[in-house]
Amino acid sequence: ALNKAVDRRAITDQLLKRGEIPGAHFVPVGFPQYQSPPGPEYDPQEAARLLAEAGYPNGQGFPPVEILFNTLESHRKIAEAIQQMWARTLNIRVTLHNEEWASYLKSTNRLDFDVARRGWVADYPDPSTFIDLMESTNGNNNTGWKNAEYDRLASQAREERNAARRMELMRRAEQILLREAPVIPIYSYSSNNLIKPYVRGFLPSPTEEYPLHKLWIDYAWRANGSAGE
Repeated sequence: ALNKAVDRRAITDQLLKRGEIPGAHFVPVGFPQYQSPPGPEYDPQEAARLLAEAGYPNGQGFPPVEILFNTLESHRKIAEAIQQMWARTLNIRVTLHNEEWASYLKSTNRLDFDVARRGWVADYPDPSTFIDLMESTNGNNNTGWKNAEYDRLASQAREERNAARRMELMRRAEQILLREAPVIPIYSYSSNNLIKPYVRGFLPSPTEEYPLHKLWIDYAWRANGSAGE
């Protein structure tokens, strides 16, 4: 219910102002050969139905929810937007709590939170850098969520040598994650790069790692126009 009561479109403007990309899937776009399954859509009627099915019609009797986030103002704005959505759509009481980084890390490592803001940046250019995060044995899985089938698929993907089958295994794992919703994806980071027209060899990178030794200067760029490499 909480997942389906998050309207990402309503916070799109403030995300785009910071250059971030709203999205409902867990693995960000940009990994070659990988396509995330569709994420949950905003569906306030279904959210209300699920809440009633769980025994809390119109939010009656639902325990208070606290959103934990670290001290950046941008994180506060997102938390406030979600607070308003859940109060308006589900009639549940949501409070906000911010902590400085060291305290925040201790709280999330102890699972001492109801809902916590969390982010991750790829360590290497492969979707497994996100898929592996949510395995039950991963030290960065600060949710307490465990799913044997998810663990099996992630482990099998590590052993699979066929690239297409490997991507499909991870896609199936992400599908389980999005269905069970231990996390609620909101947006992906993005980066903007200003490149001179005569610089060649610069390629986008989901890890923001750019091999500068592969760059070269096209001294004939004016004659070649914008033809590129």
